[in-house]
Amino acid sequence: MRVIHAPSLADLTTLRLGGHAVALVCPESDEDIARLYETLSRLGGVPFMLGRGSNILARSGALDVTLVRLRTEATPVFAGKDADGRARVRVNASCALPRLLAWCAARGFSGLEGLAGIPGEVGGALRMNAGSYGTSFTDCVTGVELLSPRTGRRQLAGDALCPAYRHTTLPDDGPDTLILNVELALNVSTRAAVLAAMRQHLRQKADTQPVRAWSAGCTFANPEGLSAGRILDELGFKGKRIGGMAFSPMHANFLVNLGNGTSEEALELIACARETVWRERHIRLHLEVKLLPC
Repeated sequence: MRVIHAPSLADLTTLRLGGHAVALVCPESDEDIARLYETLSRLGGVPFMLGRGSNILARSGALDVTLVRLRTEATPVFAGKDADGRARVRVNASCALPRLLAWCAARGFSGLEGLAGIPGEVGGALRMNAGSYGTSFTDCVTGVELLSPRTGRRQLAGDALCPAYRHTTLPDDGPDTLILNVELALNVSTRAAVLAAMRQHLRQKADTQPVRAWSAGCTFANPEGLSAGRILDELGFKGKRIGGMAFSPMHANFLVNLGNGTSEEALELIACARETVWRERHIRLHLEVKLLPC
């Protein structure tokens, strides 16, 4: 079990912001996973399952959180076909989402193409029910393996999950619940068709989103039937800047670090956006990005 003391959240998140956690714990084997909660108890701090940190806005200063990042085997496995002819794929939660999509494309497995260009890991994609262009990750999930200090390690069917817009509620949920493995059911197509769909989505994203910026993705969840980005654009937030933080000039719902931004500046921009949208439109914006600590 690898343990790094006082890691910087600025080094562990795509927004490149934040103070120092108590520790970063990296289980690398089944033996490490079996000893995880003993290790967390010894270290102290509130457990937080980090993944690639692609949807996190960490506060500054000393943070009373202990981070967990899986470092186990992350190569997807083809497990045969189900009764409907779909490909069954098992994948570790620590597998990078782009790696999973590339693996599926090479085999002509279809269903996740709309997620092309989304960073992060499979565990985070399930936890956040990652989605884009009409695709939601949980649409393809048929099983999941979880670990918690209350119920131990167990396998669950996909219908035991409670997916919602940009969030999945897990049984026995909590900040110390760890996603270990996910099973997917994917349609069998062709390599050319899957790659073509992925490339189309990547082009669309590159044309409309700051894909190369230091960002945590969409800042606010879309209100029902509305676009948070469009609302913010109409109210003048595209390109709005405070210090080293700004809402992207490409997409008003993407908060970006211009290189020297701070968590305080990010939170000030978020508060300004929420207050303005409520005052002008009577709409409450809810964060899609996760604040750490919560």
